[in-house]
Parts: sequence; structure tokens; C-alpha cells
Amino acid sequence: MLKRALCSYLLALLCFLPLLPAQTVTYPFIVNGQDLIPYKNRKDVLLVASSGRSGSTMLTHILEQYASQYVVLKTHMLPPEEGYIGKIIFIYSNPNKCAESMLHQIFTNPDFLPVHFINMESSDLSWLSRITHNQTRKLNVLTYDAFGIHKQLIQWLHQKTTPDSRPPQGAQILALKYENLWDPNTIQTIKEFLNLQEFELPPRIERGYTLEEQDPREIDFIQTHNKGTPEHPRYAAYDPATEIWRNAPPIQLLKLKKNRNR
Repeated sequence: MLKRALCSYLLALLCFLPLLPAQTVTYPFIVNGQDLIPYKNRKDVLLVASSGRSGSTMLTHILEQYASQYVVLKTHMLPPEEGYIGKIIFIYSNPNKCAESMLHQIFTNPDFLPVHFINMESSDLSWLSRITHNQTRKLNVLTYDAFGIHKQLIQWLHQKTTPDSRPPQGAQILALKYENLWDPNTIQTIKEFLNLQEFELPPRIERGYTLEEQDPREIDFIQTHNKGTPEHPRYAAYDPATEIWRNAPPIQLLKLKKNRNR
């Protein structure tokens, strides 16, 4: 009941937020299991899932160009319920870098916080209610995994999936680390997984923002809570997620577990 009420409140809030410049989006965005129902029993569906701030938008656009035999969808859902038969690419990245990216978006894009909270099935809407949309030195996305990155990683890579022993073209899920996305082996595996003759990514751009691009509060929060270095940040709230990310191989072939209960 609380989550439904908060979702309604956030949707209403969006009506009063400034509009962003128009951006062409051709792929359907899947928010929840209800949105996925029309695509659930189709083998020609490719679901691009992500824990957020991990290059999924870029990857989805590229896959639309090269994987035209698929209906390409994008989501921040947790693994779908049993019965989904299409393919899935799950892309994720260093949770500490994701946290910094989310913080930057919150300070520079007024739409990001409410929209992303609605889109992320793993997000903690009660936390958003507590902070009343204002990050503080004590309560912010560096000090709390508000978007549920740990929940995303543990469900997608362990709890709700199992290794798929088939070759890439027969596997159901391809889990990729963003940090290894441009590796030749990753590119080849994507081609085999989707049976593509051609597949190319745009040039890689280093993640992060200059001091000139950052909000003063953003700089303050990072300096206060970063227990690592600027190049290799570490935020204690993301230690459990970071351990999963660090121990995962660059590429994994997986499949959804059967007879699962949420």
C-alpha cells in the first residue's frame, strides 16, 4: 500500500517538473511485470536489463541497429517471472561508480530522482519519502544503496538465475560487465549470443565528471564519504554489491531459474 501511494505521488510530481529536451526513444521501456506480459511468450524479444548507470541506454540503441530480428526492450526490472522465453542481456558495472553517476544526475537533472525511482524495481521508495527529495550530507545515494544495486546484482547473478551450459547462441541470458564491454571476447560473445554477422560499439568514453561539471554539493559529498581514491572510489554502503561485482567474471551465460517465488 505504501509503495503504491508513493508511486502515485511521484507520478504526480513529474507533471510539475521541467521538461527535458526531446530525445528519440524507439524501444519500449519495461517498468514491471505487467508491461512485459505482451512480450513474455515471444522468442524474438531481447530484453536489455541493467542495475542502472551502466551503459544500458547506449547498448540498447546499438542493439536496435544490429539486432533487427529482435524486438528490443529496456528495463531496470528484477529478473522476470517464470514463463519469459526471450533473450536477455544484463549489463552492470562498478557500484561505486554507479553511485557517483547517480549523485551527479540527481544534482544536475531535476527529473532523474523521481523518474529513476519509479523505473527501478529494486528502489527503496520509503527512503525517498524520508529525505523529501533533498539529499543531505548524511542521507544521500553515497551513504545508502537507495536504488537497490545489491538486490539487482544478487538476483540477476545468483538467486534468480543459474549457469547455462549451452553455447552462447542457445543461452537465455548474457550477463556483461560494463568495464569489459569493449573487449574483443565480449563483442564476439554478443555476436554469437544474438547470431549477428556484424556488431560494433561507439568509441569508449571514460566515466566521471570534471570538477567544473560537478555541483559543489556533489564534490562535498564525495570528499566526505569516499574511502577510496578519486580513480577507485569506495563507499561503504556499496560494499556488498561491490563484492559481487568484483568476483563476477566479465561474461556469464545464465538462464532463469524455474519454479521461483519472489
